Amino acid sequence: MRQTTPLCFILVATLLAAPALATHWEDFNATADCGGWGMTGMIVVGTYGIDSLVEYTVTLSRGGMTVQEHSGAIAFVHTGPSTVEALGLWDGELCGDYSAVGVFTIVGAGDLSGDPMRSFEVMFTCECDEPDACTYTPGFWKNHASAWPILDFAVGGVDYVQSELIGIVQRPVRGDATVILAHHLIAAMLNVWNGADDGIQGAIDAGNQFLADHGLGSRPSGDLKQVALAIKNELAAYNELECDDDDSADTMKNLPDDEPANWGTVKSIYR
Repeated sequence: MRQTTPLCFILVATLLAAPALATHWEDFNATADCGGWGMTGMIVVGTYGIDSLVEYTVTLSRGGMTVQEHSGAIAFVHTGPSTVEALGLWDGELCGDYSAVGVFTIVGAGDLSGDPMRSFEVMFTCECDEPDACTYTPGFWKNHASAWPILDFAVGGVDYVQSELIGIVQRPVRGDATVILAHHLIAAMLNVWNGADDGIQGAIDAGNQFLADHGLGSRPSGDLKQVALAIKNELAAYNELECDDDDSADTMKNLPDDEPANWGTVKSIYR
């Protein structure tokens, strides 16, 4: 007698034998400009992808230094192909050359197929308004942390975060020329990044080089002290231009033993 296999059994067996659909990126597009960044993509959600998310980090940099960072997570529909979108606006107006790097990663899926990460990198230039020539002193910058155009940067070849930089500007001078130099160097760097005239860049470079050669807190004496004070005086003159409001008054004055020095002193020492 001929036996016939029920159709329902054949269908069940076929489904069990077929490989489970894996969660994967189907499409990804992202970009950034002077206003912000945006990403749109499509994810095919597999059998075991129902608890997954897309985590992302987008970093805005200028001159190799991080200016802003956006991060978060995107939830998406857990049935079939799912469109995911995210966007962010930069804080404040941008001026100059920038790089935006974004990384988007599927997390939590137990059945991933292929690379769970997608990324983008975009270089762009933002037009700058004419500098208003307004600069601010160390006293202003230490009391207005939210106004800093760049939060973390190197001084004298050493990388610092904002809290450490503010600590340096708050540090008592006590006759150490490297400390008063660092105060005005940090302020001048922030002023230039904030859009003020960059004609002071030569003194900024000289200050960073001096502190790279003679570390912060090294208390130089003699000719070396005169070099540090000469650079500091140039930076201080720049930092104190055209900003006369009480808020920006610099509370860090030279101590009596801070002898006057000028660029002629620097040149004569390095001849």
